[in-house]
Amino acid sequence: MNFQNGEKQVTNRSGAWNYSNEIVIGADAQQMTPDVTTYSAVPNSNRHALASDVQGMIAGLDAAKQSGGAMADDLFSRLDTLYASNLYNGVQEGAQVWGDFLYQNGDYSDDVDYKSVMQGMQGGVDWTTRLDNGDAVSAGIALGYARNRTQSNSGGANTFKNTVYGNFYSLYGGWQQALHERNWGLFADGAVTWGDMRYNLSAHNVTGATTGMTEALSASYDGDR
Repeated sequence: MNFQNGEKQVTNRSGAWNYSNEIVIGADAQQMTPDVTTYSAVPNSNRHALASDVQGMIAGLDAAKQSGGAMADDLFSRLDTLYASNLYNGVQEGAQVWGDFLYQNGDYSDDVDYKSVMQGMQGGVDWTTRLDNGDAVSAGIALGYARNRTQSNSGGANTFKNTVYGNFYSLYGGWQQALHERNWGLFADGAVTWGDMRYNLSAHNVTGATTGMTEALSASYDGDR
């Protein structure tokens, strides 16, 4: 007994998952006679892995979060630079322009095993004012751009490639009480960021051993949010 493709092993997709299916053929010793031999055919199905396009969507959401997190980290790094300058050099009033290049490269393994490479840049301008009591107040605006490419590390037929682009628009600011004589101080800061994300994905799913559901073999999509 075989599946429709003539093989005893096939893969198929059901919902978000791929399944490995096998027909195990065995002889029934009780029925074996010189004239009649009876064989048993036992189907076996095991859930194998998430389908490639579902894995790609998960990795894409992670990539969007990584990009947004990198932008937020960069904003607070900028505020840290301001605070350190105010603390050790005294409050420098006026406007300052800044810019940074952002890069992250890493392998991730959770629900999906994938590699991510993020490249981006962010820059802005902020203004610092010294208050009468010696405190400093800073506020600024920033623009950022990031491209995060992900691809599966699993190999084989169940693979995906994903690219997430993002434009980021931020308002940030903070207050600092710089106790210069003691080389320490107090601060409070915050930021609000809006991201315009775009994404695309190409995925190749289970092998040609699949019978039916040929539309599940590959997928691609793009969009924005």
